[in-house]
Amino acid sequence: MGEKEIASSHEDQPQGSSVLATYFNIVCLTAGVGILGLPQSVAQGGWVSILFIVVSAIMSIYTSLLLIQCLYAPKDRKLHTYPEIGYEAFGSIGQYTIQTCHYTILLGMATLCILLSGKNLVAILGALGWKVKLEIMIVISGLLIGIPYCLLRTIKEFVWMAVFGVLTTVGTLIIVVVFALVELPLVSPSLAIKEDVVWGGLPTSLAVFSLAYAGNIVHPHFEGAMKSPKKWPTALFLGLGTVCSLYILMGIVGYYVYGNSAEEIILDNLKAVIPANISRGLITVHVLMTGPILLCSFGVEIEDKFGISSGTMGTYKTTFSRIISRAVTIVILTIIAMVIPYFMAIMGIIGSFFNCLNLFHFPIFCHVKLFGLRGRSLLEYTVMTVTLVVATICFFWGGYGSIASMVDAVKGSK
Repeated sequence: MGEKEIASSHEDQPQGSSVLATYFNIVCLTAGVGILGLPQSVAQGGWVSILFIVVSAIMSIYTSLLLIQCLYAPKDRKLHTYPEIGYEAFGSIGQYTIQTCHYTILLGMATLCILLSGKNLVAILGALGWKVKLEIMIVISGLLIGIPYCLLRTIKEFVWMAVFGVLTTVGTLIIVVVFALVELPLVSPSLAIKEDVVWGGLPTSLAVFSLAYAGNIVHPHFEGAMKSPKKWPTALFLGLGTVCSLYILMGIVGYYVYGNSAEEIILDNLKAVIPANISRGLITVHVLMTGPILLCSFGVEIEDKFGISSGTMGTYKTTFSRIISRAVTIVILTIIAMVIPYFMAIMGIIGSFFNCLNLFHFPIFCHVKLFGLRGRSLLEYTVMTVTLVVATICFFWGGYGSIASMVDAVKGSK
């Protein structure tokens, strides 16, 4: 990955986050609602697609390491954000291109958190016999995400939310795995058809799994908040390694039990209503924990850009300005979640294109521009080539699938 090592210019920060705290941030941000759709993704490609989960994890670890190395490319200073890397590598074009993708994904995913938690709350309360309007639950979700976002300042202050978010994901996984295996004798073999390879579905499966580790847009903030930034690779390996293990377990058990009949959300396959609703509640809590973490990185970057800091404005004025700016952001995102039709489908299209660029293409392009292409090992050339080929397939195939889903959503509403 070039001659420059990540640890070469790191300085410890006594008040920074530990490796364990960073680990929880990575797992919480990466392993969320998408884990419930993994069995269907395995069904699309067959048993062989389980390998894609591992390959995608390796690719994501590799590009994240490249991304963090780019922060240390200048000899006289350290960069702090993804857009800054774009500027250092390709000037204003690089900065604005990455900034557009970066902020669109951050704000779009945060809006999805508000929308998804609102829909889940409606479903949970509906199962209890309470009918509530979606708009009300979206507003409540916006408040639940907005309060910690406005009151807490930096990533390291959100670690308790990350811990809770990880526990809810693990709890959901345990419930699904246990009750799926319990229900195995009740599943008709004619419905639970399992295949080693489904050639027609392999590209779709690959596209889904490749984007299952999206989240590197926040990694510069995670690394920058660490007490010992040189230990970033350890936190990254442990974090994405854990996510990979969770994905494999969910994918194998879900596909083994339900086969090709696996639903888009595996909870819909469970015949046990109470465990399914508990799982929906847990995953909703996870979504509510993830939203503020996503928004924090956006808030910090905007505040730095406009000089909202105690060094320039004083403590009280800074706190007031920060709370107001973040509250305005939450209000806007909540309104978007309520009024824009087909928002999930729209974000599916945007995410398919922008996440591919953010996760795979941009880190490699920036690293090659900043450190050069020569002098790398044969292994790295191989990993880099495979990553770019796979990322390009995912860019076009995933984008095509997302557009098709959008068309189906529009037709289905008519």
